[in-house]
Amino acid sequence: IVGIGSGVAGLSVAMELAKRKHRVLVLERSTLASGATSQAAGLIGQMRPTAEAIRLLTESVRIVRDVEAQTGMRILEQTGSVRIAQTGDRVVELRKDMDQARKAGLHVESITQSELRALLPCMRTDDVIDACFCPSDCYLEVPTLAQAYLTAGRQLGVAFEENAPVQSVRIASGRVAGVTAAGEDYDAPIVVNAAGPWAHLVADYARQ
Repeated sequence: IVGIGSGVAGLSVAMELAKRKHRVLVLERSTLASGATSQAAGLIGQMRPTAEAIRLLTESVRIVRDVEAQTGMRILEQTGSVRIAQTGDRVVELRKDMDQARKAGLHVESITQSELRALLPCMRTDDVIDACFCPSDCYLEVPTLAQAYLTAGRQLGVAFEENAPVQSVRIASGRVAGVTAAGEDYDAPIVVNAAGPWAHLVADYARQ
């Protein structure tokens, strides 16, 4: 399997495929994890309007915890997060989100103004009508996460090629057959496009 792009998406997919005993090669047009990942923020707020989105984020936290255990690297900083409502409409929305979170198995707490002040003493709270606290929310440094995925991938046998911009995606009988990158041909029955903001450009190669 060839993966195109070494941001956190490409690196995490490569790691997961390697766990499933696939041979994986990741091609990076520049240096590893130097694209959008190097500039990304890393807030992980798990409260979302749908159960599917909540499960996706809680599973993401679990995976990162597993990577921490595998690599010995500290990635997540669990600080918790608060959500506030300052209007009646926002109160309705907040309580609906809390109900959805609880149904999905995410622990969230309704908190008072005084509890909010204790959590965030620098914040003005006299105009807050309602608030909630999600203690398992966290943040991370995305470049650190990328390095952890790189370490885990290498431990699992993932190969990486830097300075290998993809020039074409080869198609045979209507199916992908491989890619050409930096003048080299790489045969692969599966190609993962994880090129981030440049993914549409890579996808165009498959239509040529």
